[in-house]
Amino acid sequence: MQTHHADLGAEIMELHDTEIKLRVVNPEIKLWRMFDVVEALKNSQNEASRIDDYSVSQTTLEQVFIRFARSQQEETHAAPGLQFNK
Repeated sequence: MQTHHADLGAEIMELHDTEIKLRVVNPEIKLWRMFDVVEALKNSQNEASRIDDYSVSQTTLEQVFIRFARSQQEETHAAPGLQFNK
């Protein structure tokens, strides 16, 4: 299965037996366009890409923090102005 869906500007975040979680990365995508593409997949004759059910939701604040934390790198030096007493 593809890791990006070009029609939505989306990437696969999670993939399980019967579930797929996509993240729409295109900030210009319209809500009607998301539903249009997903409905086309729902009505697809191609068994491999057909879906039975779906939902659309906004990213939660927790998901934003988790994604942010994953992208951070550990600081290995002292912050400016901070002194360590040995």
